[in-house]
Amino acid sequence: KIKSSSAILFRKAFIKTMGKTAKPVFKSVDTPYMVTKNSGALLDGVVTSREGEPMVGPIIVFAHGTLSSANHNFTDELTQKLSNELGLRSYRFNFRFDKSEAEPDHRYKFSGYDDDVSDLEAVVKSLRADGYSPWCFFGHSRGSNDVLLYATKHTSEEFLNADDECKRESPSDPAYRFDANKIALVVTAPRFDMARMSTTIFTPEQLAAVEETGSCVWPTQR
Repeated sequence: KIKSSSAILFRKAFIKTMGKTAKPVFKSVDTPYMVTKNSGALLDGVVTSREGEPMVGPIIVFAHGTLSSANHNFTDELTQKLSNELGLRSYRFNFRFDKSEAEPDHRYKFSGYDDDVSDLEAVVKSLRADGYSPWCFFGHSRGSNDVLLYATKHTSEEFLNADDECKRESPSDPAYRFDANKIALVVTAPRFDMARMSTTIFTPEQLAAVEETGSCVWPTQR
């Protein structure tokens, strides 16, 4: 039973950073961080943290939506403010290479939710190997479905649930009881009814190709 309200961990930070806040006292920096999967697929992203902080410790992982990227929508601004004002380290990345000339197994697919989960698994494995401790998944749109699907494929002990206690609302608080083996899930604008997605995402020509051959080339641009 994954706690749907585990976003309590993130509530104070999110409300504060998305509204009018005081001028940041700290400076945040973006450090490129690449993940190479066993298949050869390359996941590019950045770690956002306060300047001078060690590149280890608790970290939030952001998962973007369809036709989006690590810097799309509110993610870039949010990660900067979380770092500047609350000292929260984060990692945002682009899901697998999505250009049409990429190798088929490395392409970003409209139906590739299992691929997305595989990418998330590679990210978590790499971060942990380098001394980071992912404590929160923040998904947006398709990314929300990705982190929820990830949760269904892993032991429930890995995630915060209704029986877990949180003594503090932010891991930047020294008294926060951090558990490196517990991950909170935050989902924003997750997908529910997919019935109309095909007519809003695909062209008539692409839909015709799907009807005829079962698939189509889905070019995307970030």
